[in-house]
Amino acid sequence: TAEEKYKSSAGRYQEIEGPPIAEEIMHRQDESQAVMGRVAYIIGGHHTAAKNNGLDFQIIWEADLLVNIAEDGLADGSDKLRGIIDRNFRTGTGKAIAYREYLPPRE
Repeated sequence: TAEEKYKSSAGRYQEIEGPPIAEEIMHRQDESQAVMGRVAYIIGGHHTAAKNNGLDFQIIWEADLLVNIAEDGLADGSDKLRGIIDRNFRTGTGKAIAYREYLPPRE
């Protein structure tokens, strides 16, 4: 895995190491080449905004960002965080979760 090979879980290493692992899993499940290709593409670009080219990719983008906000210490309720959410979340559900978890209503 990226952590073992590079001593880092940085996004670029996840994008390198993730697709072959996913392809092996899908191959063993007799998944179609089309599905394997799409999943590998998404995993191989899930930290690269310019590769986001569909709803399936967007959902992974948002799910990953929901985790990264907490892990990267960005869950501080700041205007900066609000900007990150507003720029990155395009699905109503993803944006609602982000606001609920990280930007609760101010009293």
